[in-house]
Amino acid sequence: MKEVNTVVLPGTDVAKDLDDIAAGRARWDPDRQRYEVNGRTYAVEPSGTVFPEAGPGLEQLSRAEYGALKEYISAGGDIEKAEAAMARNPFLTEAAQERALDVFRNHKSYRG
Repeated sequence: MKEVNTVVLPGTDVAKDLDDIAAGRARWDPDRQRYEVNGRTYAVEPSGTVFPEAGPGLEQLSRAEYGALKEYISAGGDIEKAEAAMARNPFLTEAAQERALDVFRNHKSYRG
């Protein structure tokens, strides 16, 4: 199975979703074993931990895309610095960098 990392975009009220789930205001899909609330889907780990999976305000990134996003964030918004660091990593392809940059544009340290 392909590893996916879900990133929560600014302004997405995951806390309200979790409150709605706890209060019984979410729809439980027994076939998929998922909660659906406010247009978003939440999965449940065997331990009972609920985590966001998909929907408005959530972005699913591949491992490479997530790695590129972390480079943009750690460079403090300096795109050239991040791209120079990623140039040494063949795993972080141009496509992964482009997708990560699309998501990074929502981050507080984006300077674009």
